[in-house]
Amino acid sequence: MMIQDAGANGPELLQTGRTGGGSGAGPQPARAPEHCCSPVAAAGADERLFSIEASYNPHLLPGATRLEVVLTLSAALPDSRAADLDQVRLRLEPPRGCRITRVQQQSPEYVELIGLGGPAGGAIEVPLGTWGNESRDYFVVAELTPAEAGEEALAFWLQVLCVHRGAQTAIDGGRVIADWTADLALAAQVDPRVAYCNAQQELAESIRDGLGARCRGELMLATLLLGRAVQISAALGNAAVIRSLESVVEILNAPEGTVRLRPGGALLDLEMPRRNADQCI
Repeated sequence: MMIQDAGANGPELLQTGRTGGGSGAGPQPARAPEHCCSPVAAAGADERLFSIEASYNPHLLPGATRLEVVLTLSAALPDSRAADLDQVRLRLEPPRGCRITRVQQQSPEYVELIGLGGPAGGAIEVPLGTWGNESRDYFVVAELTPAEAGEEALAFWLQVLCVHRGAQTAIDGGRVIADWTADLALAAQVDPRVAYCNAQQELAESIRDGLGARCRGELMLATLLLGRAVQISAALGNAAVIRSLESVVEILNAPEGTVRLRPGGALLDLEMPRRNADQCI
């Protein structure tokens, strides 16, 4: 991971008083819909190297600061030239006062890329390795400066950087915008892709913490945590994880997460498949 300070050139916080409707409300940033697909071409190239889709609910309650976004990056190159696309990096640049606190690759496999936040207002470049004709999903969490109902703000500016045929290429993915609302129904909407990523994260933590509790002899806690892992796996339809969990628990009711620890069962590494960022390159 390379962290660069955006400095004075970083994007400014865009806030608008839309409830007032007057001319003094300031510039209105372009609205970012919950599902926006924006294929963008590399500068000077006829072909489109990547399509970038951001899935999220932009509506936050007043004072809320956490915005969760799923970015779907898809590369499309002729098979004969797929190897020409390498050193791909995801660049996320939040405004001053905000920061990116988490970046995870969710598919095709789970990879923890950034577990700690970068500097407030600092651009973060995350190496994504070499690509072929494929799509990958990334879960991004941004911590924003809190605002009041009727205001909008830039969460982060998105770019994909890569080397294509030996030349550095920057692909603009646009800006992710959040707004604050007093409408509870709007703020309570959950994007399906974001919900899935949160479930995957809870699953990984339940397995890790459950196995840890079992090693320490905290059997009641281990049963609760591994039962929750079974419940989440059943809801996600993850049969492979359920089969692995059966080596340490007897599953009595998967949808309800009711399990019984197997005495003397083999303690296997049951954490969700993941690799370090350097291994995905």
